Amino acid sequence: MRFLPRRLAGLLLAGLLAAVPLAALPRPAAAQLFDVAAMSRAEHPKIVRQFGGEVKDPALREYVASLGNSLVRHTELAGQRFTFTVLSSDIVNAFALPGGYVYVTRGLLALADSEAELAGVLAHEIGHVTGRHGESRMTRTILAQLGLGVLGSVVDSQLLNNLFQVGALAVLQGYSRDQEFDADTRAVRYMRTAGYDSFAMARFLAKLKAERDLAARIAGKPDGGSDQFNFLATHPRTTERVKRAIQQAGGAAPPGTRPRVGVADYMRAIEGMYYGGDPENGFIKDRRFVHPALGFSFRVPPGFSLINNADSVIASGPGNAQIVFDFDKRPRGTSLQRYVRDGWGQKLQLRSLEPITVNGLEGATGTARMQTNQGDRDVRLVAIAHDRAQIARFLFATPPRVTGQLATELQRTTYSYRRLDPETARREQPFVVRTTQVNPGETVAIFADRMPYGKFREERFRVLNGLGPDEKLQPRWWVKSISE
Repeated sequence: MRFLPRRLAGLLLAGLLAAVPLAALPRPAAAQLFDVAAMSRAEHPKIVRQFGGEVKDPALREYVASLGNSLVRHTELAGQRFTFTVLSSDIVNAFALPGGYVYVTRGLLALADSEAELAGVLAHEIGHVTGRHGESRMTRTILAQLGLGVLGSVVDSQLLNNLFQVGALAVLQGYSRDQEFDADTRAVRYMRTAGYDSFAMARFLAKLKAERDLAARIAGKPDGGSDQFNFLATHPRTTERVKRAIQQAGGAAPPGTRPRVGVADYMRAIEGMYYGGDPENGFIKDRRFVHPALGFSFRVPPGFSLINNADSVIASGPGNAQIVFDFDKRPRGTSLQRYVRDGWGQKLQLRSLEPITVNGLEGATGTARMQTNQGDRDVRLVAIAHDRAQIARFLFATPPRVTGQLATELQRTTYSYRRLDPETARREQPFVVRTTQVNPGETVAIFADRMPYGKFREERFRVLNGLGPDEKLQPRWWVKSISE
């Protein structure tokens, strides 16, 4: 999250969107609606910004781009220029736009264990480009169907206008099963001819499922019900279909060859990579969000998972409860109560509007009950004077059945908000990825105990390294851990 203008997160809404096909239009009319190549070029900087910008590490950026371009040379579009971008986002995902724009997030890099696994992800996205799968997604009109019942009533029309920026939203929509299988089949061909072990695709898919299920457990949700932005949500694949694609493409590697895996090189490339955010955009430390540059921090309740976007911070929790945090400019000469009543919440029938004080900062809050296409939602708006010019805002949205049981914890989130003095902000540092080889006698428990988390430390370590529930470490294995 950088400087936050008056709009809530496009990505929160993007995860709650559906696309309406242009089936009702004659084919020539539909084709003339969009120039997808030009749209990709125009949307590229917007997408980079929406996902937190590019990572700053030039060596890591070059490593990923070099790997991607080495795969492109073995495709049907070998002469076309591709652009590979490492996004500074902890969402575990990768996607592509027509015209050769391929994106991979820092969160996905942290989960991969080898160059071959990353190559499998990049080759799959390249396959979507060579198969022209993204064009069918970008030639659609994007309509918000879910979430606008709550959020659309408390934001201005500028947000709704922003939702029709097709590229930034289309990348989060899922492909069809046939398109995914075609991309996998193409990816296997590219990996085989480039000399990589294409079975790494199936191994990494298992890690993605394990990561998704652990995230769901941490958030108190059923397995697989956590992150709508996760790679598996936008790329509906199964291990069986990936293996079938490998068989159809002729196997994992040509007979008599020794395919490349590249564990050591990969581990060296990601050593020291930020995990959970960076100082410029803010970062997540377990349930705490810290933004040294803007000078504030807050903590969300147990069971809530955080996502840091360009314009907001989103937290999803038990019972489909949500927290949206952002900033707005403070109108001159306007009290916070008036701001909540007549500005931010003017479309709501607010009740219980009252002033509050949060760690010495002036504030105001009010509540409302709303009807949405997913049922009623209780909404609480909290505005806090971060300084004379900016208002920090929390929007809490809960189904009525969980409002009472979450009320105390959500109130604690409000009162956890505090400004950071320059010295405290300077001392705040994000987590980083550390890679090392296992020494004799070192165990999962030893590494897990070093992880800076209160709960699920061993589970996090195992998922981060693709280890089974009872799998033991062996000397000289490469492993990843998270450190402050």
